[in-house]
Amino acid sequence: MTQLYLAVLGTGYCVQAFGTLRAEERAGRLEPRLAGTLSRRRWLTAHAAVALSGLVLLTTAGSALLAATSSWSLGDASGAGRVLRSGFAYLPSELVLAAIALAVVAAWPRAYSAAWAVFAGTTFVALLGPGLRLPGWVRDLAPTTHAGYPPLRDAGPAAPVVLAGVVVALVLVAFAAFRRRAVPA
Repeated sequence: MTQLYLAVLGTGYCVQAFGTLRAEERAGRLEPRLAGTLSRRRWLTAHAAVALSGLVLLTTAGSALLAATSSWSLGDASGAGRVLRSGFAYLPSELVLAAIALAVVAAWPRAYSAAWAVFAGTTFVALLGPGLRLPGWVRDLAPTTHAGYPPLRDAGPAAPVVLAGVVVALVLVAFAAFRRRAVPA
């Protein structure tokens, strides 16, 4: 369960990080930057790379810290690798939510709050869905459900591949939409 909390925190960071793209635009700093030699694709790539690197860093650091403290409190380091792997099992789900936030900001920045709504809904379903006995189709709407329940139960090899495909599709949509839409001065 702690790994799920860490995944929620990392995803929240990423949604907030993509909110800075909206803040740059609202403050009027985006249009002058794009008027020079900086391309839209390069600008969006740089911001996305920083946000996603932060997400990976938070996931890695949180999982490593959890593995270390678990090993220390139990007096046995044999499960540390399993704890680390369980943190990385949530990474594809986190990336889906990050890609949704990126796509929303890139395509329709005024709807940025929708990214937070998706985050809130996913968090609700991930944390409370099993306890509330929500129907399976509702729990399946949350990407975190497709990570399985690490370290107790893996999702299998297909789930991360499908989630990665969703991430790639959303990122492509984000870049295509950002390239086509107007940037206010």
